Amino acid sequence: MNQEDFHVQVPLPPEKVRLILLASASAQPFAEVFWETVQGDSEIAVLLLNLLSRLQEEKRYDQMFEVLRILHSAFRVRFAPELLALRNVPTARAYFLDCFLRDFYEIMDDHVAGIG
Repeated sequence: MNQEDFHVQVPLPPEKVRLILLASASAQPFAEVFWETVQGDSEIAVLLLNLLSRLQEEKRYDQMFEVLRILHSAFRVRFAPELLALRNVPTARAYFLDCFLRDFYEIMDDHVAGIG
């Protein structure tokens, strides 16, 4: 056996687990309503993904958070109080948004591929 055969999984801290679950629970309904609202227009989906990815790359989490909050409101998707509380905790907000974008991207990718 070599060193690659041993994979030690370090458990995530409870706060990170909570943020991952919150992101997943938030991304799914948002993505479904978004996809329905844009009537399956993959070009619009790609534009939003590009915008969010750019904000993420530039670490502009405040703006990314506000874009998502505004879109949630426009699509009449509930923006949970737990999400609003992240506004005041920059590291948690950034981690949540990274997880949210990853989940949203996967869901949109499935829709564009016709399997969502």
